[in-house]
Amino acid sequence: MHSRVILLWWIFSTLLPSSLRASTFCHESIVSDGGFENFPDVECWSDFYNGIEYVKHEGIVTGYPDGTYHPSQTINRAEFTKIVAGALLDAAGEDCLAELGAPFPDVPATAWFAPFICLAKQEGTVSGYPDGTFRPEATISLVEAAKIIVNASGGPLGNENADEEWFVPFTDALAMEHAMPIWITRFDAEITRGDMAEIVYRIRAPRTDKPSHTTADIRALTQDDIGFYITKLEDEWYATSYGSGEFYLAAETLGYRGKPVIPRLIAYLNETEKDFGFEQAAYALFLAAQQENVRVFSGRELPPDYAPTVQVPIPEEVKASVRASWNAWYEKFAEDFEG
Repeated sequence: MHSRVILLWWIFSTLLPSSLRASTFCHESIVSDGGFENFPDVECWSDFYNGIEYVKHEGIVTGYPDGTYHPSQTINRAEFTKIVAGALLDAAGEDCLAELGAPFPDVPATAWFAPFICLAKQEGTVSGYPDGTFRPEATISLVEAAKIIVNASGGPLGNENADEEWFVPFTDALAMEHAMPIWITRFDAEITRGDMAEIVYRIRAPRTDKPSHTTADIRALTQDDIGFYITKLEDEWYATSYGSGEFYLAAETLGYRGKPVIPRLIAYLNETEKDFGFEQAAYALFLAAQQENVRVFSGRELPPDYAPTVQVPIPEEVKASVRASWNAWYEKFAEDFEG
């Protein structure tokens, strides 16, 4: 038993990326005001900690009446437009309402968000749906958010090839600003309040030093996500910051897929001549073998998308599945842990 524990610890401590092993897990504040505090429900290690810190300090958001921010909560089209209009447009929404009245049939002039949506429509930032509605309560996807932000900022469009999907010029433009965070992996992904803060921060600050997906990246992820992440194993820039360290997303994501990735990781390990890629592949294999070990000996499947990057709060069904899997695994080896 002791030799097994020592071996596992050696593997883990050796293969865990050195920058993560040595890091402290809190981001440094980007705000110099001594008395400033971020929202209490925004963990200091969160991917979007500094983004939320920025939008709060700039007065772009104020949070909820209880002082919280709810970073993992999805944001609807009215909330998103209000924040973008306040951050990127200069005119007054009240003047727009006085001139134009209700901007859409489903946006009454008396609604709290009406001035912002009216201003955004007047400035050409939003145009609504083909049926003439705006759908203020609907959640907003990455591609919808990209269009609103790029129109509001007046930034240059990307590829305007008529054969491409309508959103490509906008996601290309967002990518040019390094403003499509790498934890967003689908065009139809619902944007959260944390995502929104991070995107606005990257554009306004600006922060073009942060890793970002491109339109081509997200398309590749939808076609063969395992293949995409394998190509990113040797990319030292493809990481989210975790305090003073880096969290290498490709290795972590692949490792938590388990059995399906093991043959492809071994093939990569045998072929690569990149030291960094070799280290990351070996670490991903360690995680994948761990996942497969739990599956085999517990008779259960861990959630396929479970990974340390899972957003907080973790859904209760995910917690239940992870607990049941590891407890079943532990029962198989309980005698090894006695004494």
